[in-house]
Amino acid sequence: MNFSPQDVENAFLELQSAIRAEKNTRKIRKIDQSVFNTIPELIKFLTGEAEKSAAVDIDRYIQIKERLRQVERAFRTLFQIRYSKIIRVPVFENNSDEVGNLTEDEREFIDRISVEVREQFNELLGVRAFEVNEKPIVIKSEQKSETGINPETSKEEFMAVRIIGDQPPIAQADRNYYFRDGEIVFLKKKLAELLIKRKIATEIRISENA
Repeated sequence: MNFSPQDVENAFLELQSAIRAEKNTRKIRKIDQSVFNTIPELIKFLTGEAEKSAAVDIDRYIQIKERLRQVERAFRTLFQIRYSKIIRVPVFENNSDEVGNLTEDEREFIDRISVEVREQFNELLGVRAFEVNEKPIVIKSEQKSETGINPETSKEEFMAVRIIGDQPPIAQADRNYYFRDGEIVFLKKKLAELLIKRKIATEIRISENA
């Protein structure tokens, strides 16, 4: 990926702006994934440009190396600030409002941490460790319901279900789901019904008068 001098300047300014915004709040901010995609490419580009200039233009080499150091320091700062916030996200109930502001890579990181913490918690209690190193079960939902209505366009409903047996990771479009035997969870109705159909869960009926 090539960067013009203006592209380099714009990317660096965007990175500095993201750092200032993160420092101004304790909460995790919404951030564009492109920041984390662009900066590594920029670092790779500047490294290559510095190597090409080393033997032919020492002044340009020094200039590029200085910009490279600035970009690397700024990227490290942004990473440290965001991930120091991310590890504060409740790992047992990682469904806070802040989770919606995470990038896809950050949500995957939280999921991995959540699994590790659950395993450590169970180990301290003497509970059998929950195995999650199996290949995820991919459950594909039907494109249309029996009524012919695309479920993606209908209003989402949720169901309470009890999980039957420890399950390997269940892959869905939004994330991988990890379930332990006996857990009671609220899931989107479409996913819950698929789990019930496959004997992975049983429905829990909640009385409106309860």
